[in-house]
Amino acid sequence: MKTLFIGECGKGFAKALSDFGYKTVIMPPSQRLSKPVSSHADMLAIVLDKEMLMCDYYYRENKDIFGSYSVKTVLQSHFAEYPNDVLFNAFFTEKALYCKSNSVCPKILEYAEKRNIAVSDVKQGYAKCSVALTANGAVTSDPSIAKVMRQNGENVLVISPGGIELKGYDSGFIGGATFYDDGRLFVFGNLIHHADWKKIKDFCAETDTEVVNLSDDLPVDIGGAVLL
Repeated sequence: MKTLFIGECGKGFAKALSDFGYKTVIMPPSQRLSKPVSSHADMLAIVLDKEMLMCDYYYRENKDIFGSYSVKTVLQSHFAEYPNDVLFNAFFTEKALYCKSNSVCPKILEYAEKRNIAVSDVKQGYAKCSVALTANGAVTSDPSIAKVMRQNGENVLVISPGGIELKGYDSGFIGGATFYDDGRLFVFGNLIHHADWKKIKDFCAETDTEVVNLSDDLPVDIGGAVLL
């Protein structure tokens, strides 16, 4: 069974995820992040070579939860003000690492450098939040990220913003409302409510990806998921 780390606001999806073979672990909130995103997995950790990377203070505060998993920590700390909250908000494709390179955790950049993975700098600090990956492509409402990815030869669908719930904000991000694993794009809600649902569905089919809606409700940005 695969372990999936998700934010507190994703508790209601645990049963649906277990039906697909996932054990869910709820990420406790960090008091150093803005409250609406304080337990978002994509703000709190990233997986590198089957090890979770997170802040040392956060690990120590929640050692009872993370102590049985393979974890590395860094001494950098989160701060609520952007872009000091995006330490782990980065993502990899087969072509590159995408992140706001002057704000992301240096350990992630070191990891990419040691493995000769190209680093593509993007303006959007919430890079991981903003992008839903498919088997052979990506979906985003951020044209600046799409531009950089396309320059690398990536297949990218740009969608209209909105249609995703995130309490405390006007809208959430497609990456925070989904996660990709093994040919499936899982949605924390139902993408049928999004204005570009048909485009997304067709693009996923074209990129060999099945869409799995985990409920009938409006998609909610829970901070995506960290899969270990």
